[in-house]
Amino acid sequence: MEHLVDITRPLRVLVLLACVIVSFLGIAGSSVPAHGCVSCGFQLSWGSSGRDGGQFYSPQGVAVDPAGFVYVADQGNNRIEKFTGAGEFVSEWGGLGVRNGSFSYPYGIAVSPTGLVYVTDYRNGRVEVFTPTGAYFAQWGSEESIRMGFLVAPTGIAINALGDVYVADFYYDFVQKYDGLGNFVLAFGDYGSGQGRFNGTGDIAVDLSGNVYVTDVGNDRVEKFNGNGNYITQWGHRGSRNGEFNFPLGIAVDSTGSVYVADNGNRRIQKFTSKGVYVSQWSLTIPGSGQLENPEGLAVDSLGTVYVTTSENHVERFGEFPITTFTSSETSASTTTSAECLSTKCSSASSFANSTLSRPLGFYQNVNLGVAAAIVVVVALSGLLYSLGRSKRQR
Repeated sequence: MEHLVDITRPLRVLVLLACVIVSFLGIAGSSVPAHGCVSCGFQLSWGSSGRDGGQFYSPQGVAVDPAGFVYVADQGNNRIEKFTGAGEFVSEWGGLGVRNGSFSYPYGIAVSPTGLVYVTDYRNGRVEVFTPTGAYFAQWGSEESIRMGFLVAPTGIAINALGDVYVADFYYDFVQKYDGLGNFVLAFGDYGSGQGRFNGTGDIAVDLSGNVYVTDVGNDRVEKFNGNGNYITQWGHRGSRNGEFNFPLGIAVDSTGSVYVADNGNRRIQKFTSKGVYVSQWSLTIPGSGQLENPEGLAVDSLGTVYVTTSENHVERFGEFPITTFTSSETSASTTTSAECLSTKCSSASSFANSTLSRPLGFYQNVNLGVAAAIVVVVALSGLLYSLGRSKRQR
């Protein structure tokens, strides 16, 4: 007698298993990592042209403190402005002058592990240090000899985990290292286009291993050094293709070691590995990339959220989804929705919807791969079970 094998039951099990695989990959694709920014997108923008609190006139450096507050060097207004991570104005300090606590074109800004705020005062040739509330604390650079940390045109500034301070001097084409109190430690670099040389030092960033990254503006590249100024590698040259630069300015490193560069002339932010391998970019030509009209300064917080200052007097924020913001009470968190984008903090409701209400690209890539894999598994095993069924019937 012909023995029939019911293959529908195992097929139903296989289909169910495929659905579970797809669902799992979909959840993984939309998850927010604890550190770094895997599928970042434009979140919000704040600022406009002017002199009032929350407005800017040629903002340059930007930094984030351990509590998540954002500091912007408002160069044209000769002041520092402090915001919450959601762009709510908190305070400001400074003013044009040469006295303690005043500025003449503040350029770079960095926050130490203890919360002190360091600012490069470009035209006054010095570094000034403040408390998180803007109280003047200390300064150095303008009254010392060149061998002891003299500064002429300080631009970028970065602080490592130990509190050591690195300052780029655009005029002398070198980087100087100080301790947290401003005592000179060492200097490296010189004018030129060879390894370890610069043609206009721009910004500086330091990774968790203590490596130092410098934007070499005139040579259109990024150079990497160890903490003692020994040359490691470089990448980039003049151009507009992936991995090329046109006037690179700001630079920042996240907790995973990814390097972000403000490619000013190409109006984009490029992301690289710590070895200089191109990863991705946000650009004016890519929908959902914000208003990156000549990006200037860059900063990344501990969660991988990226802050960018632009020549259009904005601060642009990029990060994972959902968006977590902090209120001015400094204690409670909230999640930004599309309705909140109707406020002035978002550049436009349409750009917010394009970037925030859509899943990150990585989500769709993972889901599509999961669907394809599940279909292949189901088809292959179905054919196998069908063949087994036929062979048993022929017996």
